[in-house]
Amino acid sequence: MDERACAAQLTRDPVAIYLEGNNGIRRAIPMSVAQRCALIQAMVDFCVGTEGDVRVRVPVDAELLDPMIETLGSDHVPSDFDHSALLGMVTALDYLQANCTLGRICSTIGQSISVADDQCSSTAVKQQLEQYSETLGVPELPVWFIKTFVSQMALMNFQDKCQSGLSDSELICPLQSIWGCLHSEWFANLHVSSVQIVDLSRNSIESVLGQFTFERFSSLQELNLGGNQISAISRGAFDGLALLRVLNLSGNQLGAIADGTFAGMPSLHALLLGDNQISTIAENAFDGLPSLQQLDLSGNQLRSVVDVCFAPLVSLQYLYLNGNRISAIGKGAFATLSSLQSLILYDNVISTIADGAFDGLLSVHRLCLSGNQISAISKGTFATLLPLQALGLGGNRISAIGNGAFSDLSFLEWLDLTGNQITAVGEYSFQGLSSLQTLNLSCNRISSIANGAFLGLSSLQKLVLIGNSVGKGWGRDNHVATNLRHRVHVESN
Repeated sequence: MDERACAAQLTRDPVAIYLEGNNGIRRAIPMSVAQRCALIQAMVDFCVGTEGDVRVRVPVDAELLDPMIETLGSDHVPSDFDHSALLGMVTALDYLQANCTLGRICSTIGQSISVADDQCSSTAVKQQLEQYSETLGVPELPVWFIKTFVSQMALMNFQDKCQSGLSDSELICPLQSIWGCLHSEWFANLHVSSVQIVDLSRNSIESVLGQFTFERFSSLQELNLGGNQISAISRGAFDGLALLRVLNLSGNQLGAIADGTFAGMPSLHALLLGDNQISTIAENAFDGLPSLQQLDLSGNQLRSVVDVCFAPLVSLQYLYLNGNRISAIGKGAFATLSSLQSLILYDNVISTIADGAFDGLLSVHRLCLSGNQISAISKGTFATLLPLQALGLGGNRISAIGNGAFSDLSFLEWLDLTGNQITAVGEYSFQGLSSLQTLNLSCNRISSIANGAFLGLSSLQKLVLIGNSVGKGWGRDNHVATNLRHRVHVESN
């Protein structure tokens, strides 16, 4: 039976309703009070037609029975109402399922809790509540009430600070000291069906809870939650965002991505997860993202690349894995990413690249492996990357380049090998690079360059050798350099 039906039943049947406290003292309550307690409504409905008398025992001391009835009968809690009495009756109100009255008590007590905006968090508000209750002589509050209070304060804080940032098409609330566990109730009283952009970045939001958290945003295309303190996201939190194109969760405290976290976003183009603490990605974490083109996982704690994680991402074009702890790339690590154009892996600790590591990358144009621990490049490492145009290998530990190491890269235009430990350039080190325009070999240990080393580089425009042991006269005396002199800018020692 819904509330209106219950109210009609209570009005129609002349039953007597009593609340009975811990010591047996009873107080009759009017229908207006009974209608505010879901438990009493249910009992009245069950008891009507019997003796016409409803008695409800509640866990409250006798001296609080009358104040509790007064509080239940009021649309607001008077500001001068004794706060210790309010806290003393919360267990009884919860038992009676008087949720609206509990909400009003939270609001009243909250006016006495003070936490600086730049220090606000669930933990800080919880501590302030516990300290305040102790000063009132209520040393131990129910755990459920503390959670309810903190949640209510977070909700009120959000609604107070974000009303001014709401327009027909946008909800813009960055840097507003918004904190707490974000859930659908935050938006319950807002008209957001036409909102296309939500920016809640650079606040102190701690988690995203519940399913369909943003379901009221039926037109949402961009959601920015970056720069918060989010450490947990409920499965299904983003369900229903059929039009969302950009989701920014960068700069948070996520440690793992669970299965189904991002389900329900068929139009998503960009998922930004950089600068978190992600060390684990579940097997089906990226299911349900058929339109995703950009995935940023940079600046996390990933130690390996597992191909199955990326398997559903058939439209992915840009993958950022830089700044992790990846030590090796196994065979077929990216085998399902046939649409990928850019693969960024710099600043990891990669020392091993298995044969076939880049199999399946049929469209990749840019590969960056700079700032790793690669010691050698052998023939076949990049054999399947036929469309590659830019390759970054700077800042590794490469001491030798095998003959024909790049021979399959006939479309390569830019090659960076700066800051390695290369001592010599062999005659066939750069064989096959007919499209290469820029070759940077600066800051190595090169003292020897074989005649003919650059002879096949028919498109070369810039050759950089600064910071090596190549003599100053190399560009003048070496006959290969002479052949290139009129079309190549040679920078040497």
